[in-house]
Amino acid sequence: MENHSTKKLYEYLSQKSGEAYKDPLLIASVVLSKQETNGRILEMYLAGETPPKLTFFFTSKKFFLYFIKNFLSFTLCLATAFLHRISGQKFCGEETEELTILDTFFIEDKILESGRFEDIYFPGLAQHLTKMNKVYAYVPKLFGSGNPFKLFQVFKILKNVNTPVLTHFQLLNLSDYLKVACFLFLYPFSVLRFIKTLGNSYEDQILRYGLWAVFGSVVLDSHIRFLFGKRLSSTKINKIKCISWYENQVSDKNLYRGLRYFGRKVEIIGIQPARWCDTFLNWTADEREIPFDVVPDRLLVNGPGYCFPSDNIQVEVGPSLRDKFIYEYDAQTAKGEFILVLMPYHKHVADFILSVICKVNWSVPVKIKFHPITDQKEYEARIPNMFSVTNEPISDLLPGALMAVGRGTGAQIQVAACGIPVIDIKNPNEFSHNAMPEIGKGIIWDSATTAEEVNSLAEQFLKSMQSNPLRLQEEGLRIKSLYFSEPSEKLIHRAFSLD
Repeated sequence: MENHSTKKLYEYLSQKSGEAYKDPLLIASVVLSKQETNGRILEMYLAGETPPKLTFFFTSKKFFLYFIKNFLSFTLCLATAFLHRISGQKFCGEETEELTILDTFFIEDKILESGRFEDIYFPGLAQHLTKMNKVYAYVPKLFGSGNPFKLFQVFKILKNVNTPVLTHFQLLNLSDYLKVACFLFLYPFSVLRFIKTLGNSYEDQILRYGLWAVFGSVVLDSHIRFLFGKRLSSTKINKIKCISWYENQVSDKNLYRGLRYFGRKVEIIGIQPARWCDTFLNWTADEREIPFDVVPDRLLVNGPGYCFPSDNIQVEVGPSLRDKFIYEYDAQTAKGEFILVLMPYHKHVADFILSVICKVNWSVPVKIKFHPITDQKEYEARIPNMFSVTNEPISDLLPGALMAVGRGTGAQIQVAACGIPVIDIKNPNEFSHNAMPEIGKGIIWDSATTAEEVNSLAEQFLKSMQSNPLRLQEEGLRIKSLYFSEPSEKLIHRAFSLD
């Protein structure tokens, strides 16, 4: 980590999680897992802000919300389990000798809209497993409303299209749900005991506030993942390999802990195929957490530029499964017909980007591509008529993109790797993540904070495209060589030990 303050906070939280995880219930804490939360720990720390005062009303309200939200979620979970059984969706490979599980996101709305499941996180991997006669099943991290009736429709679709999916609803039984209820009762007291151990240092004050800020959040999902992993590891399957989209979140940690609960040799491969930066604290695997069985055996990063030295974690370059298209992109056939706006996951950043680009006098049409989980309806009234919204994949948009603008999204670096200029729009008054590397800055990408600066950079890049297009292509190749790795069949087989 290059930023001293970021590194200092990471080391502090690493030390505290090492102390806290002696109580296994606290592995469910998103704050101790260094994830982004509404407690804004990182933002406060970098700005040197004093955390808000914790009042009796504030803490009492959080305590009340905790029990209301979690037991409501628990009720919905039980209802979903019942509807799952009715749906008939089931994975039938529980008696196999070897099983590869693909731990990734299933986006509820996308499945309902298309009437099928499309793997946008590990594209092509299932086909390789099938080709090698490997039995596999998706283990979904369900992302959506949590509405039992919507999920019932999802289960019916998955059954009808024969997608091999193994959910916790299939494996957990009544005793497991009783354990979930016990966890929900005991967890807040574990958090309170840990909070009492914190002192009065600035870091302790921030952590204390962060823990209380999220106290009223739903926590049962991570414990369900633990129980699911535990159930799966107790089956008759002799060998389990877990290929996991790894962000070092509580959902990841608890699944791994469950899979290793009985001491079985389970191979866990964590994949980080997205662009990350120092301020994504949870994305950095923490060596102090290895004794708690929550870290993958191997970590596959997207390119050599993401490798880091470690005596205890095996870090390798894996195939860029989601980025195959950048190796198929042909700059010679590019048309340069529109500006591509790449919206990030974070709403406040997307709001600022939209406010800036609406003031720019663009000479070509503008196409906006939102993050897959963004509710586009929230922006309909704010998007000018001369702009359009697209749901096309990046691979289809690149040939027509003249340049791109965005902030905090890995799609920016995909675009730059193809030799297309990128303008990074940063709000100087509010924290946001920078997804771009230092290399190429001022050549193929640069930052802007106002519409005037965006205009200036757009003109600068247009001149570069006309006067020295080869330099842009060379810089794109540099970025590609550092942050991507071509997903060849040979690399896929080696990375996932498929031979």
